[in-house]
Amino acid sequence: MVMKLLFIVETLIVFYASASSARYKNIPHYQQQFPEVLYQWNQLDYAFPNENVLQAALGDQTFVPGAGVPVDVQPYYNQAGDLKVFLTTPRFGMGVPYTLSSIRDNSSIEAYPSYEWHNRGDGKWDCDKISSAFRTAITECEQLWVLDSGMAADEFKCPPQLLLFDLRNDELVHRFRFNDSLFTASASLFVTNVVQVNDPPPAGNCQDAILYVADTDHHGLVVYDYGKDEAWRVENKFMYPDPDFGTHSVAGQRFNLMDGIIGLSFDEQYLYFHPMASITEYAVPLQIINNSTLFAENREAAGDEFKPIAKRSSPCVPSAIDSKGIWYCVTFNPIELLAWDIKKNMIEKLAIRREHLEFVGGLKVIKNKDNQDELWMLSNRFQRLASGTVNSNEVNYRILKRRLDR
Repeated sequence: MVMKLLFIVETLIVFYASASSARYKNIPHYQQQFPEVLYQWNQLDYAFPNENVLQAALGDQTFVPGAGVPVDVQPYYNQAGDLKVFLTTPRFGMGVPYTLSSIRDNSSIEAYPSYEWHNRGDGKWDCDKISSAFRTAITECEQLWVLDSGMAADEFKCPPQLLLFDLRNDELVHRFRFNDSLFTASASLFVTNVVQVNDPPPAGNCQDAILYVADTDHHGLVVYDYGKDEAWRVENKFMYPDPDFGTHSVAGQRFNLMDGIIGLSFDEQYLYFHPMASITEYAVPLQIINNSTLFAENREAAGDEFKPIAKRSSPCVPSAIDSKGIWYCVTFNPIELLAWDIKKNMIEKLAIRREHLEFVGGLKVIKNKDNQDELWMLSNRFQRLASGTVNSNEVNYRILKRRLDR
């Protein structure tokens, strides 16, 4: 085990040494495939169970048109090949009637799994319901993991929780509530979750799964072992924001946001991560952070196992890795879709229309019905929200898809 660990660390150090000379390579026929816009909105069109419910929500201002800002997208192809697309709209402020939804055929959104499942923001907080879904992750067993931050308008209304839904019947399978050892109510904000399944079908049933959850405001990582129903917190200096990159520029608009660890992705060996206020990608061996005993007495244990491995021209938020080991993100300034082959240390800049990808908040790689990789992205022009310049007469939110077969 020690020799294997040393080999992993040495390999990572060699890769970091060559990262500054990473080559940018464009492959014409592949590079020229522009992402396809599937949905776009000036503002989200919320559906309600009936007209009376809508009017009541307008009356008590638990629904304020234009208040909802989509952050994450999660496509799902069922066994028959039918597509369902999920959205999250966290409660940055009030007036958001529900925060986890699916897109209907007419591009309106409806509450998932039902309207009754959601706290409405009327001052009556039921912590068995969903308070503020931030991001989601899907498994090979047709399951949806939902990260509920418990936050509304910068206040904790409920403890953070992970919810697991069976997408075949839309029933809750499992709930894990974070205890006080995992977060600080006055400081934490959980924003990103990814899931590693070690027993996929057909042989397994996704019971041996590990979730990694980023606390962007209090600069830590919660590791949750679903099979054991146990969680522990990991902290490291690289999870903190870099003040040199806390002022962001997107499409000519500047804003300040000192968010820490936010982007998470993984392959067979490493968890890759980065703060939002940073241009550096970091990595840590999975066998280190998956070992709860290392962090039982010290959240900052094994600090030397966390390594910077590469730099990019600009910050980005979400990231994802495809089945070939290619890592993706969309940078802020300039707006670029990067495809980084980690093993070959080679970067492609894929073709985009920059006006379609102003601040990508959601980014996923999934298998489609033909078992081919697809890259899905959600852009929300967050720079407009941060600067108070959102214009409801313009398209503000888009969901795009790009095939990744080469």
